[in-house]
Amino acid sequence: MKRRMPSLSIDLPMSVLRHKLSQEQERKAQALRAVANRNFLNGIGKRAFQWTPEEVARFY
Repeated sequence: MKRRMPSLSIDLPMSVLRHKLSQEQERKAQALRAVANRNFLNGIGKRAFQWTPEEVARFY
């Protein structure tokens, strides 16, 4: 069986890195949107009750 030399192309590794970077950017944007939504709902009284970590642990 003939062994092949590894490819010297950086196209695939760059594509993988680009994909990971875009996923990380989207995750950060989603986290910021979640904070903005939480603040908005707290402001209009839909989430006036603030859960403590102990209360969350009891129910979930």
